[in-house]
Amino acid sequence: MARMTLQEKLVAFRVWELITSIVVIGGVFAITSSTLYLRPIPHVAIQLNATNTIYARDPSLDLTEGVEQVPLSVAIAIYYATPLLVHAAFQWHRFVMNDTRDFMLTLAMSTAVCQLLTHFGKVTAGRFRPSFYDMCDWDTSILWDGVANLCRNPKGEAEGRKSFPSGHASGAFSTLFLVTLYLLGRSKLLAGSALATQRGFLASVNFFLALVPTVVAMWISITRSQDNWHHYSDILVYLLGCYVSLTCVTRCQAGSVIGILASILAYCFNYGSLFDYKSAGMPLETLRDLKEVDVPAFNDLQDSGLRTELADLNARLRVEVEAKRELQRLRARDKERFADEFGQFEARLLRANETLEKNRQVVEASLMSKLFVQLQEAHTKNDAQDDLIEGMKAANAKLVASLKKMKHKLKEATDSGVNHMFHDMTRKCMRAEAEKAAVEAALAAAQSEVRHGQSMEIVA
Repeated sequence: MARMTLQEKLVAFRVWELITSIVVIGGVFAITSSTLYLRPIPHVAIQLNATNTIYARDPSLDLTEGVEQVPLSVAIAIYYATPLLVHAAFQWHRFVMNDTRDFMLTLAMSTAVCQLLTHFGKVTAGRFRPSFYDMCDWDTSILWDGVANLCRNPKGEAEGRKSFPSGHASGAFSTLFLVTLYLLGRSKLLAGSALATQRGFLASVNFFLALVPTVVAMWISITRSQDNWHHYSDILVYLLGCYVSLTCVTRCQAGSVIGILASILAYCFNYGSLFDYKSAGMPLETLRDLKEVDVPAFNDLQDSGLRTELADLNARLRVEVEAKRELQRLRARDKERFADEFGQFEARLLRANETLEKNRQVVEASLMSKLFVQLQEAHTKNDAQDDLIEGMKAANAKLVASLKKMKHKLKEATDSGVNHMFHDMTRKCMRAEAEKAAVEAALAAAQSEVRHGQSMEIVA
């Protein structure tokens, strides 16, 4: 299987969405470092008479700062170790494709939404903690006029003005309530179907076990009031999310709240409805892939035999989906390779055409030069033949003149002289015939060469 490109990995693993959540979490620190809203310090006015009034500290803010039962470091460990361990156990028991990636993204999104709303509320509300005077080291040696700020610890004063909302409560419910939703989804306890509605002992046990993380979150929240760090109204703000928890998981239709709201919104963003048997506990991308390959991959998890079948079906689904994605990547690479090869072929073809044109010009020049030389030779031979013909004409003229002279002499000669002249003329005729035959042979050879030169010119 070919390796994915960097961009394909970023998209497949939803890295950009995770980075967005991390950036939002980083923005929380910018909000925390912003100016804190400083509301006037509350007081209790006690009128002694018509002219004298004394001011006392607000009793609701005058409690002693207690030792934290759940320090921030321990709380963070519980918030994130619990979801990761629960998810790892479920994935080891029954693997679901894309679940690890989407669960981590859901946890990050829930944390981002929760921390953003929580810290925004803290710096804008500026509500006093129940142990505000103790935290800010209030100066009790001075008679208070009800207006002056007698805090001697600026850092403690700033911390004492961040009571609403409870960060421990919102953080606990944004992660641990998410675990409850995850458990309900993977076990399909809230899903309606012919098999899921056949409740039994195991289903009841699983239902209450799924609520354990929520109980832990509630305990962490209550300790904040026991330690005099928060009012109960700061903590119980998460109860506003009860209605949301019953409606949002069906497809997020109502309500908003810190903690529960963050966990529900993050869960709905990445997972199917808890009340739909086919989508409960399944990542939305896995549902989409199942729909594409048309595989009925939802079985009753209460039946051990069906679990095995579901695991096999998920394995086949992963193979089919990966094969489909691999085919798409191969097609894209083949298309790119074909485009590159076509470009290279076109370049080679252009170079070949240029070379062919150069060779054609060279051949034409060579043929023209050779043809010119042949024509020059043919003209030279024709001139020689013309000279030969002129010589033959001159010889014939001489022969005619000789014959005329001989005819004239024959008329004047005697018999003996005639015989002598006849023999002499016979010898001259024989020489003339030999010269004529030689001239005709040379003329025939010259004509043959001329015709051959003309045929070569036509071929060229």
